[in-house]
Amino acid sequence: MKWITTFIFILSMASITYTQNLISNPGFEESACCPSVYSMFYCVQDWITPTKGTTDYYSNCVLRHESPIVQTPTNFFGHQNTIDGIAYAGFYTFYDRDYREYMLTQLTQPLDSGKVYHVNFWVSLADTAGVAVRSVGVAFIDTLYRSKQFSNITNVDFIPIYQSDSTFLTNKKRWVQLKIDYTARGGERFFMLGNFYDNENTDTLSIGDTSTADFDRYDSYYYIDAVCVGLRRPDGTCACINEGEPVVIDDHNYVDLEEIEVNESADNRPQVGDIVILEDIYFDFDKATLKETSEPELLRLYHLLIQYPALKVRINGHTDNRGSKDYNLLLSESRALSVYAWLIDKGIDSSRLDFKGYGKFRPIATNKTDEGRQENRRVEFEVIDN
Repeated sequence: MKWITTFIFILSMASITYTQNLISNPGFEESACCPSVYSMFYCVQDWITPTKGTTDYYSNCVLRHESPIVQTPTNFFGHQNTIDGIAYAGFYTFYDRDYREYMLTQLTQPLDSGKVYHVNFWVSLADTAGVAVRSVGVAFIDTLYRSKQFSNITNVDFIPIYQSDSTFLTNKKRWVQLKIDYTARGGERFFMLGNFYDNENTDTLSIGDTSTADFDRYDSYYYIDAVCVGLRRPDGTCACINEGEPVVIDDHNYVDLEEIEVNESADNRPQVGDIVILEDIYFDFDKATLKETSEPELLRLYHLLIQYPALKVRINGHTDNRGSKDYNLLLSESRALSVYAWLIDKGIDSSRLDFKGYGKFRPIATNKTDEGRQENRRVEFEVIDN
């Protein structure tokens, strides 16, 4: 028997002239896995390590992860709060025998020739580090860079970025913003971060304070967060800065479909990457307890999973910006977990399901109005395999 299930999808088409960050995962919040040991930067979506250097990933993955060495804010290399969200990255910028660590991402669109782009990101010297450097480099390149080397990259054009007063990056307590303006050649598709100088040509300063560890006494290691590349605003700021709030996402994965016809041969079956908002999911106030009125919408998702046995989905939870960061992350993941648990209780195999909470960090509307906040408080499912 053929039947029709209706889900309301949305297409977030915010008119963003100066709020488009060309870095698709700027705060390293999106990940395929939670880190449990060092060198797990491969978990981070949309970023890679272009060399054999083992860049690190730190995240306080709520309800999932208890390993203290790669959590935020406290981890093996010290203590630092995130700029936003629950994650940041870390890499060596100075180490024995020119060893270096880098990170690379593909820009969401190629740069336009002659246009001025603003680049900024935040760094903080790790507590254990005994050496500070004066700059961190960036490179805009046309093609994907991959190499099996452990040493510094020498065959790309790069730009060293300094503080405004060109002093060493010594701050272990606070984040320091590095920024430049870049006039595009045109066609640059990839963005890379790291120290491109060898040891001999790297400006260094010995710190040797009480937090320095013996194993890092001659090394320089930095946390990094909130990477932005965007068209330069008239006031000189980066296009993705949004008064301290996450930018409303302009995500093509939110598809504008009124109906899904449940039919194995249908062309409009859910595709990998599709994100579907469950419109009629209700919880007790400020809790993760599902109300009985949610069952019709949950059954629609259940029947979809039955109809498509190969379909795998992740349940995503979101909140508005009211309340603390940590509380909203916990609440959003707890609500996603409630839907996940409901489906398992109905007999859906856990191998087909995942869940994640984003708190306030992926808004689809403004948080300045009641209507916008109501849109942002949502549970959705994302197709991860079909």
